[in-house]
Amino acid sequence: MGVATFVVDSFSGRGGTKFPREEVLSRRGQVLDLYRALALLTTHPRIDARRIALMGCSRGGGVAILAAESVRSPHFPPNADVAAYLAVYPTLPSDVDFSSWQLPARPIRLFQGLLDNVTPVDIARRFVAAQRAKGIDVRMFEYPNARHVFDNPALPPLVETRIGTIGYNGLAAAQAVKDNEEVADRNLWTEVRSSCLGVGCVEESASHVVKSAACVANSCHQSQDRQGARPDDSAVTPGASG
Repeated sequence: MGVATFVVDSFSGRGGTKFPREEVLSRRGQVLDLYRALALLTTHPRIDARRIALMGCSRGGGVAILAAESVRSPHFPPNADVAAYLAVYPTLPSDVDFSSWQLPARPIRLFQGLLDNVTPVDIARRFVAAQRAKGIDVRMFEYPNARHVFDNPALPPLVETRIGTIGYNGLAAAQAVKDNEEVADRNLWTEVRSSCLGVGCVEESASHVVKSAACVANSCHQSQDRQGARPDDSAVTPGASG
């Protein structure tokens, strides 16, 4: 048994570039891409459609959360389910009443650096508080001294960009790996002995995603199987682009 990954690229197939304007490619449109990926995965004989997680970084993390908020959409594949939503430093709207969002009874986990000025932690905390007040299973892991894209070892500790400061933090990245493994152990490995597990990722820039779930974009860590997994038992799985 292993973890399968399926990366959805919403950009290149449309001839687009990174960070398109909302009127060119909306985040809601990327959610529809996710649903099409889920529909495809439910037809794969080695994917358990009930054990799929959606994961993304930055814009992709925001799309993963939007997918949770849109799960009652008529476009959601009838034979699919999402076991968990994993959002790494997600972009969330700053002008929304998050208490109005109707989220599913599924684990939603955010991984956020406290020095992130691209996707500020205050917005993420407001989202978490609003949903926890409604009884939704939302939790955020916070990492001191960590900036946006803190999990990409190709970066130096501090880089000034047009959208804010980004940079690698090895301690935060290592802790995020452990936290992600905890989420997978509690929510994704149940019943894995009798069926294959699908894990979906949402592509976002060239960032590295914590190893136990999926690897993202074009410079990812090698995907790692569960201890004792056999390479020939790997499957294929979903996500949505950056």
